[in-house]
Amino acid sequence: CINRIKTGYTSLVDMTQGKIPHKDAFEVLMKGRELTLRAGLGKQAQIVTEPLEKLASDRIDNETGLEREKVRKFNTIKDAEAWLDA
Repeated sequence: CINRIKTGYTSLVDMTQGKIPHKDAFEVLMKGRELTLRAGLGKQAQIVTEPLEKLASDRIDNETGLEREKVRKFNTIKDAEAWLDA
């Protein structure tokens, strides 16, 4: 499935209903992030409203080498979609 993704694709991740992942889940989340990077992620907008979730997301971004210009965190889907569409 990942071979069908076009390079430069965009992604919107809504973390508003999520919970801070257990430390054991970080490995799985990081593996998923690494797959998205290899597939050619263009930009990713993350909806993050809780400070602790933002810290967890920042850790995954940093540890997987996600470039800062490829990811932004937002409080609303409207703002995130506007950035992805720009």
